[in-house]
Amino acid sequence: MKRFTLLTASLASGLLGLAQWQFNPQIGLTFQNLTDAPQNAEYKAKAGWILGMDARVGETFYLQPGLFFARNATTITTTVPSTDPNNPGTVTSTTIEDDLIRSYAKLRLMGGWKLINGDAFKLRLAVGPSYDFLLSVDNKNDKVDLDEADFTSGSFNLDAAVGLDIAFFTVEPGISFGLSQVYADNIRTQEIDSKYLTFSLTVGLVFGKGR
Repeated sequence: MKRFTLLTASLASGLLGLAQWQFNPQIGLTFQNLTDAPQNAEYKAKAGWILGMDARVGETFYLQPGLFFARNATTITTTVPSTDPNNPGTVTSTTIEDDLIRSYAKLRLMGGWKLINGDAFKLRLAVGPSYDFLLSVDNKNDKVDLDEADFTSGSFNLDAAVGLDIAFFTVEPGISFGLSQVYADNIRTQEIDSKYLTFSLTVGLVFGKGR
């Protein structure tokens, strides 16, 4: 058994040594919106941030696993009926606006293809699944009656990105389509059919073979 383990480890190490690999720390901006706002409400994406790293293993075709941390903000505007105390028979509307802020960890695995694979210039396309682990939920001004218990613990997504490498710099605009419900199945939010839609733009450095 010990010989088999050592042989397997040696073989894996040798294959990794032969493979072209790269390591890419990145930082960037995100804009996360939600689809299908409930009645009398609107969502609007605000700028957030993302940082993390991914790796690329392969040459023209490659695997791209990654781990990122992000903090996103979405403005929620809600219109609610209200009664004028000076005119009890008159019903007006009040607009409530607040920023819903969420922090999460993203685990991602994409497969990519280098359309242009030069020594100093690369153009890439990548697509694959990801999962966002929700870490916290905050309201900027406590005007929106939502907290972490009103959200599901995470979201499965389908991610796609276009990558541009120039020397040892990399730029990657991307989009993440949420496949899971945003809100938890409780009495307050079970009727809201919202999903995440996130745009991102990251910049970073490229280290490793094939740079």
